[in-house]
Amino acid sequence: MSFTANISPLLGRALAHRLHAHAERAMSRTPDEIIADDYLRRWHLAKGRACSYYVHLYLGDDPAPWLHDHPWPSLSLCLRGILHEHGVDRRGRRTRAEITPGTLAWRPASFAHRLDLVSSRAITLFLAGPRVREWGWNLPEGWRPWHEVSGVDPDGVTRTRFPS
Repeated sequence: MSFTANISPLLGRALAHRLHAHAERAMSRTPDEIIADDYLRRWHLAKGRACSYYVHLYLGDDPAPWLHDHPWPSLSLCLRGILHEHGVDRRGRRTRAEITPGTLAWRPASFAHRLDLVSSRAITLFLAGPRVREWGWNLPEGWRPWHEVSGVDPDGVTRTRFPS
C-alpha cells in the first residue's frame, strides 16, 4: 500500500526553493531517459545498487490505460504541478491520491498505479531503493513483465505496445 503526506510545513520556503533550483539545474541538460513521447523525462542525479536519485518532469498522463508497478520501493517529492495517482487498495477498491507541491509519496515496489497529469507540467524528485523484483503491467488478463508490453525503441524512447 502506498502512503502520501503533504510535508510543505516541514520543508519551509528556503529548502523548497533550493530543491526546486536543484531540479531546474538538472533539467537544463538533455534528459537521460524519455518515457513515451509526451509523458516523462528523467534525469539521473545518482545511480547505485542501494538507491538511485532522479528528477522527473511529467508532460502528460501515463501513456497506458493499465496500472504498472516498479522494481524497487520509491519515495517521491512533488515540487511543482498536480498529479492524480490511481491505484487499488488491499480490498480491490480503486483509489486516487492527489499529488501536489510538497506531497511526499512512498510506494512499495509491488504497488500498482498510474499517474494522470492535472496541471500543464509536474516536477518530482524521485528516490528509488534497491531492486527487489521485476516490474510490469497489470493487464485485464493479469500481470505481465514490462518487456512483454513495453521496450526501448531504436530512438532511445521507452514506449508501450498495446497487446491484443
